[in-house]
Amino acid sequence: MNGRVEHRLDWFHLRRRIQWLWRSIYWALNYVEPAFKERLARYRRNLRSVRWNVWHYGKSRHARWIITLSRLGAQLLSHRNEIDAAGDDLSKIEAAYKRFKELEGYLYSNIRSLTDYGRTWRQGERIATANIESTVNQLVNQRMCKKRQMRWPRLGAQLMLHVRTAHLNGILKRHCGLPQHVEWTWPNDNAFRQAA
Repeated sequence: MNGRVEHRLDWFHLRRRIQWLWRSIYWALNYVEPAFKERLARYRRNLRSVRWNVWHYGKSRHARWIITLSRLGAQLLSHRNEIDAAGDDLSKIEAAYKRFKELEGYLYSNIRSLTDYGRTWRQGERIATANIESTVNQLVNQRMCKKRQMRWPRLGAQLMLHVRTAHLNGILKRHCGLPQHVEWTWPNDNAFRQAA
């Protein structure tokens, strides 16, 4: 690969973590509480705000998502304190807060890998690689499975990955040792090049 490579946090993984947090918050709420609908709407609004701000301002110098994330954390802590004061079970709200801390830690530890996902997506660039990860996992698992007749050993799979990488980088010809020009074609070359 030529040029500058920039590590980008995959939007699919970010979105999944936000969804997990939403599920934890949803199950932590008490349905019989009189203010259930209001509390649910407030949590939904704050979580949407976090997602929207990460999508639009992930890498900006303002990092508005930090403000919305801290607002959501304060709301969770306030809710936890109310439950504690009432003497109710804290396990569900503690699980939701744990999910919140996981999301917060994930965002802070990968802050340099965030990008303006909205702009990137509008420019036609990739923001998620989940479909490619899934295909690669499927192919490797298919060949590494013990129930298959043509199973690859671990070393064989590693060497095949080196060959594919060298081919995609355009340096395979140097390592082949063939005197004449040989045209190497693989079935999904264009899809792999676009993914890289």
